Amino acid sequence: MKKLAMLLIVLAVLLWIQVPAAEELPKVDQRKACLECHDDLAAQLGKEHVHPPLEAGECSACHAPHASRHEKLLVDDEAGMCASCHNDTEKWRLKTHPHAPVAAGECTKCHEPHASDKANLLKANVKDLCATCHTEVRDWMAKTTVHAPMKVGQCYKCHDVHGSDNDALLTKDVTALCQTCHGNQDKLRERHKGFDPVGKRCTACHDPHASDAPSLVMTNKHQPFADNDCGACHAAAQPGGSFPLTGTVQSVCSDCHDEESKQFAQFMPHGATAEESCQMCHNPHAADENNLLASDPKNLCTKCHDPSHGVELVGNNPHTKYACSKCHDPHGNANNGYLRKPSLELCVECHQHEHRSAHPVGEKYVDPVKGGPLGCTSCHDLHSWTAAPLMIASPDRDLCVRCHRDK
Repeated sequence: MKKLAMLLIVLAVLLWIQVPAAEELPKVDQRKACLECHDDLAAQLGKEHVHPPLEAGECSACHAPHASRHEKLLVDDEAGMCASCHNDTEKWRLKTHPHAPVAAGECTKCHEPHASDKANLLKANVKDLCATCHTEVRDWMAKTTVHAPMKVGQCYKCHDVHGSDNDALLTKDVTALCQTCHGNQDKLRERHKGFDPVGKRCTACHDPHASDAPSLVMTNKHQPFADNDCGACHAAAQPGGSFPLTGTVQSVCSDCHDEESKQFAQFMPHGATAEESCQMCHNPHAADENNLLASDPKNLCTKCHDPSHGVELVGNNPHTKYACSKCHDPHGNANNGYLRKPSLELCVECHQHEHRSAHPVGEKYVDPVKGGPLGCTSCHDLHSWTAAPLMIASPDRDLCVRCHRDK
């Protein structure tokens, strides 16, 4: 045993003497080694902008040479790996409004990982790149008047492409942002016919991207605004260039929109006050949406109303392709949920064949849970269902025993 032990010690010493230390091993030419298999990278090296690790031949800065827990042998997940050099990534993710790819840690949604002919390793020029997700960009470019930064693909002039504490990823508050280019206050006042727009929200009348009207004024104009008849709604100018309304918002609007105003005053939906009322949803001067709505109808409603009420839904809602106003009266009425008609009449407009030979519904039958006539919403909920198809409970048993407890 002693001889064997001695032999092993001698062998270990000999191996230690013959094998060079790790720091003495010849340095691997990573670029040459990697290109033996990944020859497509050779073309990448010829591009105008090359990722510094690739340019330096340090492939192992991002890729593990032997094995990894991550796809493409990355040394970390995409977000963590990029953050190891680009320290701002975590700061961007913590912004109130991070850009969606940044929040998801998907840097390669916009950037090439190896090389690009575009600055900042972008996958395409800014305008085309933004349009891959924001398809409305193409519609804006087809308008008669396009905002200058938009026209030349400089979205970053107004938007922080990674993250911002301002809505819509704006680099500044919208009022301050517009004044960085449109700062000639005397000229602004002159063009606004005595109204002082300085410090006001420009996007109340102007589309920041494009319009078919001059000066980027939104396409649909309130008639008095289109006629330059400010006196229809506003009193004489006050010192400082303000134009107060002749009365409350609701009273001014009711001068022309009498029926809507009466309906609104009777039911007062949305918790509106007499001071706010109509302009909670409508732009009083101009808008891109019909009926002078302040934004897309679905977006407008969901700013205040969570359609699912926080319920984890099962399956998709086929009704999402419709505007909320298809079923609901935005100015209010006597029906539950401000439905345009009682639920049974409303649903049957599209669903004529349901329940012809199934569960009875109608005025003759009482909903023992909710009270009132038994109708579609006794079993279905279009917003916060928990079972398919849009059922308020599992149709196998739970739904039935809500009413039929003694059966």
